[in-house]
Amino acid sequence: MEVPEVVRRSGIAKAAVALGTTQSRLNDALKGEIEKCSVDRLAQMLAAVCYTVKLNICYAT
Repeated sequence: MEVPEVVRRSGIAKAAVALGTTQSRLNDALKGEIEKCSVDRLAQMLAAVCYTVKLNICYAT
């Protein structure tokens, strides 16, 4: 199940609790304003809906 589907089925308040975030951060993520969310919070939301999260970090000089 995807995050928007969780919101559609249970409403934003319950979805935020289930995804381990606040309503405002969930709303930001749904609108694509991911710069307002930490990487940890985004990964937590995706993990809550059974996504595997992998991060590749490259250091550029």
